[in-house]
Amino acid sequence: AAEFDRRDIAMNKCAVATLEGKFHVFDMRTHNKERGGYAGVEEKFPTGATLWGCTHLPQNRDLWMVGGGDGTVSLYKYAYPDQRRATDADGKEYGV
Repeated sequence: AAEFDRRDIAMNKCAVATLEGKFHVFDMRTHNKERGGYAGVEEKFPTGATLWGCTHLPQNRDLWMVGGGDGTVSLYKYAYPDQRRATDADGKEYGV
């Protein structure tokens, strides 16, 4: 399952739940194909269960829920890095 944080603004974050029991959150603001695409974080679901969905809270796009196949539901909060992008030696931006 994949979901963007809000539909009414430019894409910011994308949460992705996987069958392997991991979820990823990507910062969609800066793309750099030489560095592997978008910056993001990956975390293993605590129970290791297959993840069936993830959804952002409409009132606060920094909060999202992840639902596991074993019935576990977990709440997570995105923490913004101090600097969201940097520039490499060639002058191309990449996500941090």
